[in-house]
Amino acid sequence: MHTNKATSDRDTISLNNRAKSDQKRAIRSSIASWTIVLVSSYLAVYHLPIPTPATPSLFNRFIFTSRLLVFAVLPIAFGIFAIMHSRFNNMAAMGSNPVNAKGSYMLSMVQRYLLNTMEQTMMFVILQVTLSTLLSAEGMALIPMYVFLFVVSRFLFFVGYMDAERPVNRAFGYTMTLAVNVYSIFMCLFLLATKSLTFEL
Repeated sequence: MHTNKATSDRDTISLNNRAKSDQKRAIRSSIASWTIVLVSSYLAVYHLPIPTPATPSLFNRFIFTSRLLVFAVLPIAFGIFAIMHSRFNNMAAMGSNPVNAKGSYMLSMVQRYLLNTMEQTMMFVILQVTLSTLLSAEGMALIPMYVFLFVVSRFLFFVGYMDAERPVNRAFGYTMTLAVNVYSIFMCLFLLATKSLTFEL
């Protein structure tokens, strides 16, 4: 009886230590990802030779942004193919029924990754199109930078999600995606407040 209680206490302590370690890792990942997005934003506008429309009319801004947003769809396409691959490899357990509850851990995680990525992508696309109508000519360099960071962060999120031993590793990719969208929201709101809804119309 005492042995079982001692074992249970050790397991509880181990879980608590693991939770604290994961919390610290998540906080460090969050700070790093928010800092990376902030520094990248500054570099994109003031230092990096990122091509932007020569004539930044509203039409050119929209075309420029639309072309870049094709890359933002890549994480969704990746998730779809990952699900297809996982289902094919688990057909012995699942059968040919795609809604069979018997699936692998990886399939479950890929499905969650895809759902989260679709949600984030929908918000990202709306924000970038809106932002492209409000930024200055120099500020348009933020659009390709944010598309790049978004795609990278989604793949980092996927890699972290697939780590069954330390799923907290997904925090870096997740918070980087969040940082891109949150910065975009605040910029849109600030520019709308300072330039009005009829800016350049």
